Amino acid sequence: MNALCISGAAFKIPFLAGAVVKALDRIDYQVYAGVSSGALIAATLATNTFKHEGLKIILTFDESDVFKQNPNTKWGKLKAALRTLSGKSYLFDQSKLRDTIKSIITKSEFYKYSSSLHAKSCYIGCVNEADAKQHFIDIKSLKYEHAIEVILASSSLPVLTQAVPYQGMSLVDGGVRSHIPSPWIAKNVDGLSHITSIYSRPREFDQINWSSTNKSLARGLVSRLLRVISILSWEVSKYDEHECDTTCEEKSITQVKVFAPHSLLQKLYDVEDNHDKLFELGKVAFSTGYDRFNSSRKTV
Repeated sequence: MNALCISGAAFKIPFLAGAVVKALDRIDYQVYAGVSSGALIAATLATNTFKHEGLKIILTFDESDVFKQNPNTKWGKLKAALRTLSGKSYLFDQSKLRDTIKSIITKSEFYKYSSSLHAKSCYIGCVNEADAKQHFIDIKSLKYEHAIEVILASSSLPVLTQAVPYQGMSLVDGGVRSHIPSPWIAKNVDGLSHITSIYSRPREFDQINWSSTNKSLARGLVSRLLRVISILSWEVSKYDEHECDTTCEEKSITQVKVFAPHSLLQKLYDVEDNHDKLFELGKVAFSTGYDRFNSSRKTV
């Protein structure tokens, strides 16, 4: 069996989509897995909605698809301040994302998927905020409403957005524990012969030349929080990669590893509005990773 594992990428999700399109042209996958925005793509792949409604929304994806009030507007910032003053545990309301997910994966499409004898497993990564335990939940066996909540929870970044109640747990972004599901999939899914891992970070990020000192410095509470989260997620991602490499070597599982170009992170806090550019960068990134994979096999 072959597994496609997709990391989170926030609003750079078109990059992931571009890499996925090229991956599907090359490899037939029986297992999908994702965290954060990668969870949304994984779920659309499993439910066969990726190339229909999925891509339409992903290629125009912005704050209006996620937040009830845009965090970049005065009203959005005011609402965040009011939530803080009233004792809320989050700054921004991302309930709009639930509607977006439902518009892509409809109830009829989901039940068509889950009732099929050939339904492919789709593992969504979440973390229970209460006990810090990591959960990879296969939505194939869930009811529709539960599956939507699990996908939503995987994108719920603590402090910034609200946790999602689910079966007595308080679920948040799977990226808190694993930036990509590859190591968990390699260890826990039997019968795998190959894993494709799509990372939203460069292969090496220590040499990134930030566009300017001013733009690389965090300004304001939210920007500073995002800066710290970014640094932590990169380190988690490197650890995930090492863990997956080790397990794949032990189990003789082959890997294609796809990395983002450095240019994707040149401006750390900018939300890239050129979705087509990101989509094409994703295609190129997969081709680069796939060629590297083939070259390594020839030299063994």
